[in-house]
Amino acid sequence: MNYVFEINPSDIDAFIEYYKGFEEVPGDEHKLIVFKTKRFTVTIYRSNKVMIQGKDAYDEYLMWSGILGFEPVAKKDKPKQSKPHNNWARHSAIGSDEVGTGDFYGPVVVCACHIDRNDFDKAREFGVKDSKTIKDEQIKIMAPKLMETFMHSVLVLDNEKYNDLVNRGYNMNKIKAYLHNHAIRKTITKTKHKKLSVIIDQFCTKKQYFDYLEDQTTWRDVQMVEKGESYHPAVAAAS
Repeated sequence: MNYVFEINPSDIDAFIEYYKGFEEVPGDEHKLIVFKTKRFTVTIYRSNKVMIQGKDAYDEYLMWSGILGFEPVAKKDKPKQSKPHNNWARHSAIGSDEVGTGDFYGPVVVCACHIDRNDFDKAREFGVKDSKTIKDEQIKIMAPKLMETFMHSVLVLDNEKYNDLVNRGYNMNKIKAYLHNHAIRKTITKTKHKKLSVIIDQFCTKKQYFDYLEDQTTWRDVQMVEKGESYHPAVAAAS
């Protein structure tokens, strides 16, 4: 699908710097610059309009909406939501979530957290729910308790490493997939469980997730679910 937005001429340098190495000959007098990667193409027109198209177009569009400060439109090709197990709420699981992907400054952070079904009441006592509904002051009080009580792993990708991965051709979803997979595997190692379900707050389809990780060792029992924090307290704790 295509996503189009207008920019100021002064913003063009930011695109040139960000997509350095992906420039292609425009081949059209109306096009100023074209950047092409394996999963999306960014075209800047002489009219100061930008069009992003391709499999990961919406993720790039969403990133630029955050950087440039414009209101994004709803996703046109929203991936079909994975159907959750009917009994997830009654079973132990690892939940994984991320933060910082829409920020211009600061790192991308992924947390994977294991909560045993016997500890669901304890999680509720701590006030575990979607972090977006909790005030910062409350999170500062809750977080140390969660970190002390539940097995978890946190990965922090700083700006320098993020820029390095982008320069190597990684898009945001591939970066998130790598971080989630690493955090999940670290947490599984800590729990020493041989069989565990993993729930990831959905940022792509399950097929795309494993496509991104085709060169990596992965945990296969994974479900991608929108608003995963509403399905299992482990995702809420991770968020």
